Amino acid sequence: SMQVHRARHDLFSGSPWRRRAALGFLRGQRTEGTVRALREYVSWEQNPGLRRRGAAILRRMEDALE
Repeated sequence: SMQVHRARHDLFSGSPWRRRAALGFLRGQRTEGTVRALREYVSWEQNPGLRRRGAAILRRMEDALE
């Protein structure tokens, strides 16, 4: 959907607020595509708090998809 596409795009926004909002939205979108996007995001993110939040969401998603 367009919301998912937009949220994946916003993961790499220059705005930390957009990145945080995107993480919150994508937390409920458990798909392989979202897992791939979160893996890229976690390796890209330089803000420690957002990186930890992204990594925690990624771990929960990976566990749920196994």
